[in-house]
Amino acid sequence: MEMKTDSSLRALFTFHYSTRVPVYFFEYDTQNKTSLGEIPTPLERLQQEERKLIQEKMKQKGRIHHITDPFHRHFLAINTESFASIPTGYFCIGPFLYEDLNNQDIQKAFQKQRESIYVSRKVLAYYKELPVVHTKQVLYYGQILLALLANDWTTPVIDQTFDQFTFIPKKRETTKEDGQFLARSYQLEKKFLHKLRNGDPSAIDELSHAKYYPTPAYGKENILRSYKNRLIATVTLVARTAIDVGMDETESLSISYYYMHEIEQKDRIEDLLHLEKIMVHDYLSKIQKQEKEGHSPLMQACLEKVQANLHKPITIEKMAKELGVRSEHLSSLFKREVGLSLQQYIHRQKMKEVKKALLKQNGSILSVAEQFGYKSASHFSRIFKKYEGTSPSEYRKQNRS
Repeated sequence: MEMKTDSSLRALFTFHYSTRVPVYFFEYDTQNKTSLGEIPTPLERLQQEERKLIQEKMKQKGRIHHITDPFHRHFLAINTESFASIPTGYFCIGPFLYEDLNNQDIQKAFQKQRESIYVSRKVLAYYKELPVVHTKQVLYYGQILLALLANDWTTPVIDQTFDQFTFIPKKRETTKEDGQFLARSYQLEKKFLHKLRNGDPSAIDELSHAKYYPTPAYGKENILRSYKNRLIATVTLVARTAIDVGMDETESLSISYYYMHEIEQKDRIEDLLHLEKIMVHDYLSKIQKQEKEGHSPLMQACLEKVQANLHKPITIEKMAKELGVRSEHLSSLFKREVGLSLQQYIHRQKMKEVKKALLKQNGSILSVAEQFGYKSASHFSRIFKKYEGTSPSEYRKQNRS
């Protein structure tokens, strides 16, 4: 996705890879649409509804709009008309959901529109793909994203509403120093979140590397504010990662809001850096505890079978049969005890070993895929990108020394 400024690029990547919410930019002059993580829509009616609502919002005052359509989907739309460094058009963040929808909810939504649309398996599968994001997380990310796009970090972002968030962006060109910081910090962020996700204590070490990077250029007029905003963004990413690996959502968000409050109370950079380490230690301990919590005998046997069969195709039906239970019961119990669906867990465990193989072996991507039961290179690449945020070839290129 080609953007005009490094800061906007990093903002969009940070948002997308931490929430999995699709993002796209529509430019009025060229009528071009560039997307990040787009989820194909199975019905033209849904596409039309999205376009109609966003175009209506773009005619209204304000730079950021929350949009809800009749089909339970939500969007954030950001008007770029006032951003000198970005072409005139709009960013659309979405679609996303605020809660999981069952089939009945989806069918009722279509019935209310008096549409003779058949809610097919493709439509239901589409809704299952839509990311579920906490309301406050969307609000927070929208504000951070708007601040990054505007290159203005002097406005506080805590305890604000969309209506209150109306500062005037400063116009300045992105400097070489900006580019250095953004490129290096993004690579640091990826390594840090990868280690955190796996409960690796060395995630703390990645934070210490930040001192060798250029000072964040945005917010230089108030360097303390600049570090506060960087840390606020880190807290949000860490909280989201913890939720992704099974931590209770309410607990994770509650802890993140506590640290955001503490950040605002600090008046020295040294205190902020110390607080950052405390925050990461806190989340690491909870992620590690999540992985070590005791499971029922059936679940323990299931986890061991997954680990023992990572180099083979694994289906829920086959797993249930070998364990002597119904597949529905196994799926339900697994989600309740582990916090993930069995299929998600299988892919995540495979990806841990896949990444090691990609870095150690020189064979083709397909040869690595086949070692873990993936017969199609395209299917393997799609799964890898879903869980790791990049393609297998890019991962190998970026992480090989």
